[in-house]
Amino acid sequence: MKIDRLDRERIDYYLEEYNGDPDNDEDIRIEREVGERIRKNMKLSPSDLEEVIQWKYITKGARGNLKRAREIPDGVVELITETALKIKNDEYRVNVLKTLRGVGVGTASAILAFYDPENYGVGDTYIMDAFFSKEKTPTTREYLDILKILREEKERHGLGARDIEKAYYQVYYEKYKKNG
Repeated sequence: MKIDRLDRERIDYYLEEYNGDPDNDEDIRIEREVGERIRKNMKLSPSDLEEVIQWKYITKGARGNLKRAREIPDGVVELITETALKIKNDEYRVNVLKTLRGVGVGTASAILAFYDPENYGVGDTYIMDAFFSKEKTPTTREYLDILKILREEKERHGLGARDIEKAYYQVYYEKYKKNG
């Protein structure tokens, strides 16, 4: 189901719903703390990567990604993430992050959203459904299309891309998860 574009009033409403939901408190804390470390260090540590993967994949899907991420040799997470964050091209950033075991477009987008919430949102099935009526994990190309839309809305509404994306998540959550 394609969700109509949200105006500023609806974004504010759904963002407040997201931020006010006690079920999201731990996710908000992890996002804030890991994001602060990424911005300070300009790279992720292996434990930061594990936290992002656990945050992104709350269900059993995390087990396989975590197992693969834990197999990454010492120093590689730091090297790859530091390199990715230095690159100014979004497509290359995502693709460099995807070279890490256990990291696909969804996790790469979460890393970027934690790092720079003004300019990045998380790419996932709900945002694909909202923007393109496709309930599937985005490809790199589709994630770049998502970023284009989020950044257009960022300019229009004066909010960060991650906040706008959270509002769309909340719409999806309320329509599908709470109401069956």
